[in-house]
Amino acid sequence: MIAEKNARREGELAEERRLSDLAIAEERRLSDIAISEEKGRRERELAEQKRKRDLEEAEKREQELINNNQSLEIQLTERINELKLLQQQREDERNKLTNDANNLSIVNTRLQEEIVKLSESMNNLSTSTDSAELQNELENIKLQSKQNLGKQKQYEQNIEQLNQQLVIIQKKQLEANVKHEQKENEVEELQQQIHEIKNSRSQVESNLEQLRINEENSQKIVAKLEQQLANQRLVQKQLKNQLDVLKSSLSESQKREQELEKRANQAQAQSEALAEEMERYIEETGKHPLNDFEVAIKKSLEDNFSDARVEIQFDVGSGKQGSRFTDFIVVMNNCCIILEAKSYKGLIKPIDDVRNSGWICQQAGRKLHIFSCWGKNPYHQLKTYCDSLMKNRTLGIHNKFPVYGVIVFPKGSCIDNSIKSNIDQFYRVTTLDNLSSAIQELDNQANSWN
Repeated sequence: MIAEKNARREGELAEERRLSDLAIAEERRLSDIAISEEKGRRERELAEQKRKRDLEEAEKREQELINNNQSLEIQLTERINELKLLQQQREDERNKLTNDANNLSIVNTRLQEEIVKLSESMNNLSTSTDSAELQNELENIKLQSKQNLGKQKQYEQNIEQLNQQLVIIQKKQLEANVKHEQKENEVEELQQQIHEIKNSRSQVESNLEQLRINEENSQKIVAKLEQQLANQRLVQKQLKNQLDVLKSSLSESQKREQELEKRANQAQAQSEALAEEMERYIEETGKHPLNDFEVAIKKSLEDNFSDARVEIQFDVGSGKQGSRFTDFIVVMNNCCIILEAKSYKGLIKPIDDVRNSGWICQQAGRKLHIFSCWGKNPYHQLKTYCDSLMKNRTLGIHNKFPVYGVIVFPKGSCIDNSIKSNIDQFYRVTTLDNLSSAIQELDNQANSWN
């Protein structure tokens, strides 16, 4: 009996333990369920909180992007107006410089004509028949004067000899008169000789006087001819001085003309640079007349993708995003491709990180920051457009269409390898001459995924 009681007791205890274990297990199960439910609820709350935070962050980033874009639009408008004013100033300056240069050119032409006329006048004077005749006549008169001087000296010597002969004969006559020894015929002969000598002397003296008169006349003629020649030389000198002055004036005027042309060319280059910069800013201002680069892109699309649908300056913005005008959207059979035109010609490279830093265009002697109206760089801008297009249904495309983006630079630009190697498979950066290949590559990629 005792054994039965003990066995029953042990059975009851075992049952109690079993029931206790079951109760504990159930309690644990219920506790685990409660903990799991609480954990799930907590995780759902955390996930919801995270979703709300992410949504708030996304909305905040979106609002910041919109605010930045609005601020950029204001800056763009101000900068474009400023560039227009600067360009007009440069154009006015260039026009004035060009007009001044043209006026100087007219003056220079007149100076050259006057120089030619003066040169001809000088040549005429130097080759003038009158001048040569005057010179010959002067030489002849000087020669005659020299000959007259020789004759004069000869006449003076003759007179001197005649005087000496006269003195000798007069002395003989005097001696004959004193001695009374001479015959009458000898006295007459001596007187005849004296008479002849006096006549000869008178003749020589007359000739000498005539020579002197002739010499005086010759000297007057020489003086007159020399004065005429001196006047001609003076005229030639004055013409030469005038010619030198004209040539000097022409040289200075030509230098001034060249300087004005140089400054006009500089003003033209500055005006073109301002127009180029203004054109790049206008690219970012929503709807606008297509510039030359955009027209070239449009023609390339028409030539190479005539069957594709091309939207120009399509607004992909929706809701509170505001307007987001793309340059071009190419709608292919299996994809959409957004084209963003950037008319910067040079070496295109990032400042630092390709995706998260600005991009620059390296040109000879200068660096240009590549402007983007949405984000830090053209990649940010294009990605914003692609993300917006996927939410926008106004284009009427299938919502499963892949959306690609291509940034297009002018032919001749060089894209740094760091940009090409760090842009993902949905985006391309290329130049106008390689645009059709880039579009075809993306279209082939979309076809391979379908």
